[in-house]
Amino acid sequence: MDDNKYIVPLAIIIAGALIGWGFYSNNNPNSTPDDPTNNPNQEIPTETPIEVSFKATDHILGDPNAKIKIITFSDFECPYCKTFHDTMVGITDKYAKDGIVAWTFRQFPVHGAPTEIKAAASECAGSLGGESKFWEMTEKIFETTSTSWITVEELPTIAIELGLNEEEFNACLENEEIEKKVQDDFQNGVDLGVTGTPTSIVFLESGEVFPINGAQPYDAVEGMINMILTDQNSL
Repeated sequence: MDDNKYIVPLAIIIAGALIGWGFYSNNNPNSTPDDPTNNPNQEIPTETPIEVSFKATDHILGDPNAKIKIITFSDFECPYCKTFHDTMVGITDKYAKDGIVAWTFRQFPVHGAPTEIKAAASECAGSLGGESKFWEMTEKIFETTSTSWITVEELPTIAIELGLNEEEFNACLENEEIEKKVQDDFQNGVDLGVTGTPTSIVFLESGEVFPINGAQPYDAVEGMINMILTDQNSL
């Protein structure tokens, strides 16, 4: 086997992690707070680290107890999000069945009201039809992301195609619990320092956490996975 196979992909991942590490350093209990000596009345802030973990409301492909867990914050009108979505679908197809990788998609709509409604549509599909319908709706919405956007008006038609009840789907789009789910996902991303899409966070059994910035290609993500597995097997 060529020992240099993963050098370039891993360099991309590592560079992205270094750039994105600011996401977590501000929440690190070992980081140094602002020097209060310039203002003797200023209180030293105590920050609680934001927990990086799967939530009960997450849509997860793979075993939630997998060795490598990945959270992706994504927007339905972001072409790069579609690209990385396809990458992660491929990664989970290959690595989820053996308990190696588990992946969840969290809503981070940054392109205005239409993307918030599309986020709600995917959540409604999951709420009304189960997890498989969440992923089917997600795929349908992303299908034209790189060409022309699916309009909000087309969403009920897609819901019908997926076997969902149109009236229930339309009512769900205005459901406060669904809106809260989308808002909670978004706020979680903000709390973790996410500023753009797609942004992914990898967390391991060891407690290590690091980001993947942008739409990294399949080979780069697979290279990262193989490097992690090699490190774990060497312990």
